[in-house]
Amino acid sequence: MAGDARVDLALVPDPERRARAMAHALGYAISHLATEPPEPIRGRLGALRHALDALGDADADEGAALPQIARACRAAIPGARLSIRRRFPADQRAPRWPASMRSGAPSEAGHGVWPYDAELAGLLLGRRRLLLREALSEARAEADVAWLAAHGVATRAVDASDPGGSKRIYGSLDASMLEEAAAMHAAACREHDGWARAALWMGDALGYPKCCAEVFARARKRDDVTMFLELLPPLPHAPASPLTVWLDGALALVSHAPCSLGCAASVDLAGALLGELERRTPGFAAKWRALAKRIHAVTADGRVFAIAAEGDLVTDGAVRVVDAIELVPPVNEDGAVVKGAEAIRPGDELRVERGWLVGPAKSEWTGTFVADHRGGDA
Repeated sequence: MAGDARVDLALVPDPERRARAMAHALGYAISHLATEPPEPIRGRLGALRHALDALGDADADEGAALPQIARACRAAIPGARLSIRRRFPADQRAPRWPASMRSGAPSEAGHGVWPYDAELAGLLLGRRRLLLREALSEARAEADVAWLAAHGVATRAVDASDPGGSKRIYGSLDASMLEEAAAMHAAACREHDGWARAALWMGDALGYPKCCAEVFARARKRDDVTMFLELLPPLPHAPASPLTVWLDGALALVSHAPCSLGCAASVDLAGALLGELERRTPGFAAKWRALAKRIHAVTADGRVFAIAAEGDLVTDGAVRVVDAIELVPPVNEDGAVVKGAEAIRPGDELRVERGWLVGPAKSEWTGTFVADHRGGDA
C-alpha cells in the first residue's frame, strides 16, 4: 500500500525461476495481480522490479524474506507498506464443475437442485443477451443444444481450444449476435491490447454487473485461483448473502465472480434468477437455500464443503459444526454428489488460523479459501 492505493502481490516459491513473474527474489516469484495498478504504484513499478531483483537469489524462508521485500518496496515506492493479506498453498487447486449441472431442470436424482439452468433463466428474463458454456463431449453438447432449442434459444457450437473433444456453446435469443460473440470471446481469451475491451463486451452480453466486469478486466490472470485471491475477503469476514455464492460453483446462481461478496448488483441479479427458477420448479428455492446458506470452503486439493455452523467467525474466531457436507463433481450424473463430510463432523470446532479455517488436529482438514454465506436474505 502507498497512501490509499493498494496492489496485491503474489509471492510464490520458485527457487529455479521457472514462473513468469514481475521479479524473482529470495527464492520467490513476485507478481502483481492487477493489469494496471493504481498510481503512484504504477509509475514506480520499474523501480520496484529493480529493487526486488537486487535482493538476489539466496533462498529465504517467509520470516526472513518478508522484511527484506518490505524494505525493497519502501525504497522503490516512498511511504509503501507491505502487509500479508492472505496465504495460499503454492499447489492450490480449484474445483471444476461440468456444464451438465446447468443444463436441464432439477430432478430428484439431483437432490431436487441439479441440474438447474440459471443462465437460461437470465436469458428468458432479459437479464442477459448471451450464454456461454462448455460441454465435455459431443453427446453432452448435443443434449445441451436440444435443451436450449426447446426454450427458443439459438445456438452455435464450436470446438474448444483443448484437445479433449469438448465443445463451446454460445446461445442467444438473437441468432444474429452469435458469430460476433464467438469472435469477441476468442479475443477475450488472448493476451493483447484489445483484451479488456473484448472482456467488457462479453461481460455486458453475459449480463454481468458493470462493476464486476470491470474488476475482472483489470486482472492480469483470469484463472479461478487468482480470482479467489483477488475477490474473496480473507478470514474472518462478516457473513454475506447466499445469493453471492460463487466459490462453490455447484450452487452459484450468477455465472460471474462478484466484485465483492456484498455486491448489490450481483445480489439483485441472483435474486431475480432464484425467483425465476422457483417459478419454473416450485420448491427449488428452499432446497437450494438449505445448501447455499452455509460457510463454503475449498481445500488445497480443490475439494468443496458446505458447512452449517453456529458462532461468529469475526467475534469468536471460531464456529461449531452443526452439519457438514462435501459436494463432489459428478462423473456420469447431472447433479453434484452430496455426501457427508468425513473429516469434519457435527460438534467439531473450526477456528480461524492464518486466514484459513482449520478443523480439529485429528481431522487434518483445512479450508484454504472460505466464504461465509450465512447472512442476508435469499
